[in-house]
Amino acid sequence: FLVGNRMDSYYIGVDVGTGSVRAGLVDHVGHVVGVAVHDIKRLSPAPGQYVQSSLDIWAAVCHTVRQVLMEAGIGSEKVRGVGFDATCSLVVVGDDDEVVAVGDDPDYDIIMWMDHRAEKEADQINSTKNSVLDYVGGKVSLEMELPKLLWLKKNKPDVWRKASKYFDLPDWLVYRATMVDCRSLCSTVCKWNYRVEKNGVVTGWDKEFFSAIGLEELAARDWEAIGQTVEEPGKVVGNGLTVKAASELGLEPGTAVSTSLIDAHAGALGMLACHPPGIEDVIGRLGLVSGTSTCHMLLSKSPVLVPGVWGPFWSAVLPGMWLMEGGQSCTGGLIDHVLHNHQAFADLEVEAAKTGQSVYALLEEALEKIATEKNIPDVTFLSKQLHIWPDYHGNRSPLADPSLTGAIVGLTLQSDRDSLAIMYLATIQAISYGTKHIIDTLQEQGHMVNSVTVCGGLAKSSLYLQTQADVLGMQVVVPNEQQSVLLGAAMLGMAASNEIGGLEDVVKRMRGGVDVVEPCLERGKYHLAKYEVFREMVKDQMKYKSIMEMF
Repeated sequence: FLVGNRMDSYYIGVDVGTGSVRAGLVDHVGHVVGVAVHDIKRLSPAPGQYVQSSLDIWAAVCHTVRQVLMEAGIGSEKVRGVGFDATCSLVVVGDDDEVVAVGDDPDYDIIMWMDHRAEKEADQINSTKNSVLDYVGGKVSLEMELPKLLWLKKNKPDVWRKASKYFDLPDWLVYRATMVDCRSLCSTVCKWNYRVEKNGVVTGWDKEFFSAIGLEELAARDWEAIGQTVEEPGKVVGNGLTVKAASELGLEPGTAVSTSLIDAHAGALGMLACHPPGIEDVIGRLGLVSGTSTCHMLLSKSPVLVPGVWGPFWSAVLPGMWLMEGGQSCTGGLIDHVLHNHQAFADLEVEAAKTGQSVYALLEEALEKIATEKNIPDVTFLSKQLHIWPDYHGNRSPLADPSLTGAIVGLTLQSDRDSLAIMYLATIQAISYGTKHIIDTLQEQGHMVNSVTVCGGLAKSSLYLQTQADVLGMQVVVPNEQQSVLLGAAMLGMAASNEIGGLEDVVKRMRGGVDVVEPCLERGKYHLAKYEVFREMVKDQMKYKSIMEMF
């Protein structure tokens, strides 16, 4: 429990994800007492391109905040602080804060995190081999912001000319709420190549680097376009909510607003509020934030560079700590893709609607039935002949290769529910092998990983959790408070309110409970064999690419 806090204090965390906005109302002991959700739009104007509208997103933010307060029956005067997190998408803003469209639709001014249009620009930046790149595993990702900015400069000169500011979406939300341009170290260090040296000295924007990659204009007027003021997460911004934003949100003017976090980083912060048995230190606790994609967050006391893994990032989650960030670009999204493209899925959906069960529960029932009929001791072993390389949307970590694609070995003409169930199982296993690949790479470079804490959509799947534990051979921890991302965002608001202290004080004073999934040694041996196949599959893919390169 938190001590010394006001019993009537509440905090709001706003989470802007890929497909929806969520607002969470959190009480003084860190319980999420209410959640409201509102869908947001996205367009795909071309293959690999995804855009959103800041107008649509802000309207959804206002709707959810008002709704969560109304449903909980809590007055706005009891809300002491607000924290925002969002996907690391690029918002383009014109003079007088006008919307600058990034495509043909006039309202769509955001290039989404998952947009892969800037592959050539990422390659161009990486070709400089500048030492700034050491802090992103040696390569900037095309999902980061500088490649997207370079793409806009090259391909959309009208947009480049009209734009006066560029924001990471989490920072834009803070700006919209306070009208103060204060960027977070989380976004700037992790996604914008803002430079912090290994000794923790902030050198900031590197003019030589920006000139080398062709973005020298951004240095004009002391970097006004991309941020002059950069603060740690959890710092209060300006005078809090403006009168206009407070009216739109249904809150009080002056309510404290914190510097922001990227959505996955908010999940990592929220997971630090729980404490696995026998583990007090935050070092060595890998946070796995699952959703459409999955992020792997690991805090370290010292900066250790790992090829193919982003970081080390200074104070990106907790002040004074270095963050390593691995990731899989498509996990929850991959499971959905695999299911929806199978012939048996339509009938499965119909049955799920009739019975009230989820399609995932029905598939897991089918797996149990198959194992019983075949006299196989555990469903794990049903995937013996089916192997998947899961990078349908490129590899973020540890290979840092967006050109990689998915692969399946073991397909047959079978198209019934049993084949779908086994495909579902093999996909979950492949995603888990991807996590092992990242952890192995971190450990090879000297990082310690002693447990994995999971939040997000995949944390609801007992099959996924047990598979992760068995594959990794270590405890998998699930917070009792399942809304880790919303909790993390609200913890920012707690810190900004200064009712408890800074962000480190908020983390230390929380004592959330957990469930622990233990690994099984016998299943672990099976997974080691499949993991060997998994590692061979990417070697084979590279070999095939080499053979076809001449054409």
